[in-house]
Amino acid sequence: MLPVWGHTQSMAAYELKNVEITLPDGNPAKQRERAIEQATKEGFVQLLQNLTPPMVWHKHAQILQDVTAESYLESVNIVKEVSDHGYQAVLDITFRRDAMKALLAEYNLPYSEVAPLHVLVFPVLDFGARQLLWEEHNPWRTALEPMMLGQNLVKLTLPAGELHEIQLLSTELARLGASDVLQQLTESYGADYAVVAEAKLQSTGFAESLLVEARWFGDSFVEPVRLTFPITAEQDFEEVLTLAAKELHKSLTNRWRDVGLVRTDLPGRLFVRFAAESAPALERLRTVLGKLSMVEKIETKLISLQESVFQVDYFGNEQDFITQLRQMGLAVAQRGALWQVQFTQAAPAQ
Repeated sequence: MLPVWGHTQSMAAYELKNVEITLPDGNPAKQRERAIEQATKEGFVQLLQNLTPPMVWHKHAQILQDVTAESYLESVNIVKEVSDHGYQAVLDITFRRDAMKALLAEYNLPYSEVAPLHVLVFPVLDFGARQLLWEEHNPWRTALEPMMLGQNLVKLTLPAGELHEIQLLSTELARLGASDVLQQLTESYGADYAVVAEAKLQSTGFAESLLVEARWFGDSFVEPVRLTFPITAEQDFEEVLTLAAKELHKSLTNRWRDVGLVRTDLPGRLFVRFAAESAPALERLRTVLGKLSMVEKIETKLISLQESVFQVDYFGNEQDFITQLRQMGLAVAQRGALWQVQFTQAAPAQ
């Protein structure tokens, strides 16, 4: 199962893989420096978009004016570089999680620490009398193909349409949401989720429109997408499909980001009581709390053999915070702002 709030997931949110940079001919050492500088700046812009919802993207310009991307950089790894004809490099960029969280909190921006997601999309086109999925000419698939490119929070892949795939998953099974078959194909591509994206041509009186419905199939629930696009006399069908493909990709990205959205504009404070049987147990609790994406700050208020108390400042909804605690293996008993917590399982053996 994908650990929506897990530490590995949170760290992966600050990594950008396979950033491609192309530069003209020049001294390889200097071009390498330029490539790292360009990848860092472009990666920083992309990271801000990955972490925050579109409703606050207009605030990114102020951040880019106030700070430098290099000051938030943790590491750069050059995966590949070629300097035969011009200079091309592929880089992995990692930014500092704590510094980025502090930056977003400073600018009062909601953010999400969900990791980049790989989605296998099954494009079903419904004309009413017939439905297309695996057919060689499927204009809905053609419209979605450009969406597979680029460095995005949600990466899309379209199945190849091999014979065994066609035999395994009929168009009707895809429309019905045959989760076991969809999961099997998803795993064969190394993807995290399957999405059945059905585009349906609709007629109402004298008006025509395209209805797009996308359902997720994976280990945890993600909100489905439903979009409608009017078809005017000035547009051809392929134009509408192209627009629908772009908007679908944006919507899938937003849905995935919303899974772990932290509202920095909704701060909260509580006190956590914990009966620790040992010093390692106490340290384990502090470590777990520090890994939670919603936690801003932890302060120790009391340490004793009987009971310890921590002040925890957090962002977002109280119920979401309880969910995070439970997913990290903590039982929670609430009494106003004073919460009693205890691990539901013993610490794993070292």
